Amino acid sequence: MDTFSTIKEIIDYVKPRTEQFKQYPSKKSKIIEELRPIFQEDATPWGLVIEYNKFVPSFRDALGKKRRVALKKLLYELDYNHYKDVDFDID
Repeated sequence: MDTFSTIKEIIDYVKPRTEQFKQYPSKKSKIIEELRPIFQEDATPWGLVIEYNKFVPSFRDALGKKRRVALKKLLYELDYNHYKDVDFDID
């Protein structure tokens, strides 16, 4: 099990998975499971990247808009009720 204690570690873990999802949408289920340790509701790292229902600026900027669009799709599949009020800043 990976442990994530910094935003950089989370970025380095999430970026390639969002890229993989954009390239291979059929791998969605596998990628969602890989994101679960960070983004499931009770995951500790979640608080490092989301504050006040927004991504912290360093995480948001490092991901970029296209990866945030992909991440939104993945997180809605993971737990729609938990993420429906999060501002992904993609509009």
